[in-house]
Order: sequence, then structure tokens, then C-alpha cells
Amino acid sequence: MTKLPNTVLYLINLRRLYVGSDKLPAKIGRLASLQTLPEFIVGNEKGYRIEELGSLKNLRKSLMIQNLERVCDKKEAMKANMLEKPNMHELVLKWDEIDFSERNDESVLEGLRPHANLKELTIYGYKGKRFPTWLQNEPQDSSLPLHNLIEINLYNCSGCEEITLDHLPNLRSLYIRVLKSLKCLSKRFFYNHHNLSKLRIEDCDMLEALPDGLDTLKSLYNLMIERCKNLKSMGNPSCGEGENQGTLGWLIIRDCGELMELPRQMLELWAPTIGFLVLDGLRSLTNIPMLINCLAKSFHLEDLTIRGVPKLMSAAGSVESWDLGSLRHLCIDVSVEWSIETSDAINDTVNDILEGCCNSLEILTLRGVENWEWLPQSIQLTSLSWLELENIGIEELPKWFGNLLALETLYLYSCTKLRCLPSAYTVGNI
Repeated sequence: MTKLPNTVLYLINLRRLYVGSDKLPAKIGRLASLQTLPEFIVGNEKGYRIEELGSLKNLRKSLMIQNLERVCDKKEAMKANMLEKPNMHELVLKWDEIDFSERNDESVLEGLRPHANLKELTIYGYKGKRFPTWLQNEPQDSSLPLHNLIEINLYNCSGCEEITLDHLPNLRSLYIRVLKSLKCLSKRFFYNHHNLSKLRIEDCDMLEALPDGLDTLKSLYNLMIERCKNLKSMGNPSCGEGENQGTLGWLIIRDCGELMELPRQMLELWAPTIGFLVLDGLRSLTNIPMLINCLAKSFHLEDLTIRGVPKLMSAAGSVESWDLGSLRHLCIDVSVEWSIETSDAINDTVNDILEGCCNSLEILTLRGVENWEWLPQSIQLTSLSWLELENIGIEELPKWFGNLLALETLYLYSCTKLRCLPSAYTVGNI
């Protein structure tokens, strides 16, 4: 069946309709009792325009509206009567990638103001420079503010240069992805959203700095910043030290090559609670010793990845303690700064790291270079059950490999000089 017959429109008491939007008949707005309609694709022909949603005031739970580039302006968008749908809790507003010169995204989005009961909002493919006034701290006639919002997703909003959000007291999750023109978040962004627990920022090429006060997010548990190639600063910490207790459990910063440091106050706040840390592709990061010294105070860090951080080894001499006694999973890449001159220092650093977690480590990934013709002695850890070696220049595994009594899994990648595999006696448990 390519499309529902028009006779379905006579089912005036129909409440639930689970069918693809491309199969809906024209004038679906006649089903005024409808409560469930997962998706609506805006068409150009009469009967398929956005006004069909206007009479569907009983819609519940979630709705995705696609092809919003076919809506002309605010006046037409308001015909959807989104403000009069109190049972709508999840809303996805999606523009197609096609670039129409006549697009009027800002006006259209302004006319799609949802009811104050909305909990989750996704805006996808929007090309306006600014977000609507109903998401900002601006008067909006008699409408209630969106204080029930707990999650906002902004994806591929390529024209947006600044994100300014109203004080949303219940906002828990904010995802900002592929905003290529984004230059900044509003100055008091973090101070206005203390209850954020998840913050994810990805592929924002123009973003150079986060606003101040990231450490004021008293509920922050998951922080991910990835592929923001011009990000230089995480912002300044707040003035009031010690006001908040850290809650951060996950921290991932990846492929932010211009980022120079992680502020000390933030590190000291987060270190006691952090359990999962990835630092990857941070070629400019300088304050590694302070980071490691802070992590040594953590009783929860179980998973640590450090890749593409050239200054890790050169700064190792300033590290006071490599005490990582709770670490279970470690991934270290020394290839970005290896040379014959630094090989001894790298050997010492890797040994120090491994000795700092010798009683807890279970999984180890070690990436080197072809000229690195040794394995650190400190790999002889009784707790190690999983070992991955990549691009190590050894010709054979050392005899002490048999001391890895708990080892069950061994992966060898790009070890081109390796002449023979270990004997069954040497690695009997694998």
C-alpha cells in the first residue's frame, strides 16, 4: 500500500495512527481526535501543508515535522498551533539540506513556539543566524516560558553564530553538533543553567572559547567536546572557589588542536569524581603535570585514554605522583613525540604510569613507533587480562611475557618487525 485511502478521514474518533508520513492522505487535519502522529512531512500542495497540524490539538508524546523549508513565514507556521498542544512532550523541527534562496528559517521557527509543557526539543538543519525569542530571555506576550524543557538538541544549524538561551531551570541535557558558524555561547550561559548534567559540543569550527563559569554547573556529569578545531579556551573558572562539589564522571576532549590548557580550578573540582577520561588530539595542551597530579587524588578514575598529546612525555618530569590506583583501562599513545633522543624519557614515563596502576589495571592499549624496540618492564602486571600493542618495533616478545598470568586476550597491530609469535607455554591462558 503506497498511501492510506481518503476514506480513513471518516474515522473521526481515531486516536492513534502509526504509519509513515508519506502514506498519509491529504487533509489529515480532519482527524481532530488524533493523539499519536509520530511524523508529519510538510508538502507544497493543499492538504499537505503545515496548517493540517492546526486542528490536531490532542497530539501527545512526540512529533517530528520535516521539510520546514516549505513553510513561507511566521504567519504560515503559526497555523500549526504548536502553542495549543499541551500534551506534546518531544518535538523535532527539521529543515531539509536543500538550500532555497527564498528560505525564511528565522521567521518560520519564531512561529512554531511550542507549549510550555514541552520537555525535549530538537532543531535540525536550521539556517537562521539566531534562535527564536521564545528560547531567549525576551518578552513573549502572555505565553509561559519553557521551564519544563529538560533536553535541547541543536544539529547542523549552519547559520547560527551565537547561542543565547533563556534561564531554563530544568534543562539537564544540551547537545550542540555541527554548528559550523557558531562563534560563542552567551556570556552568562553556564550561570543560567546550573542544573545541566550533560553537555556535548561537536564540530563547531568557529568556536574559540567557552564562556566563563563551566565549573558552576553543580550537576554536570558528562562533558564531551569534540572536533572544535579552533577552540583555545575552556573559559575562566568562577570567582567563588569551593562553592560546588564536583560531580563530573565523564570527560572527553577530542581533536581540539588549539586548546592550550584545562583550568586548574576545574581540574581540582572534577578530579575526585571523574571515572572516564579521554584526551585525544590535543597537540597544544601544556598543563599535563597539573592534570596528572589532580587525577592522582581521584578514587574513581577507571578509564584513561591519552592520545595525540605531544607534551605528555616532555612534561612528565614535573609530575609529583602517578598514583592511579583505581585505573582499570589505560590507552597510551607515544608515537606523536617519539624520537631517538626522547626514547629513554618515554620509557621512564610509561613505566611510571604503569607502576602507578599496577594493582588495578586490567586492559592496556599501547601505541608506539616502528623504531621503538622494547616493551616496558612494568607491563608485568598480575591483574592484566587484555593487552593491545600497536606499531611496536620488537622482533619477539620478551621472555618475561609468561609472567602475565591473568592475560586472556592479546592483540598485535602493525608490529611489522615481529618475527615469531609467543609459544603456547609463554601465553598459556590466551
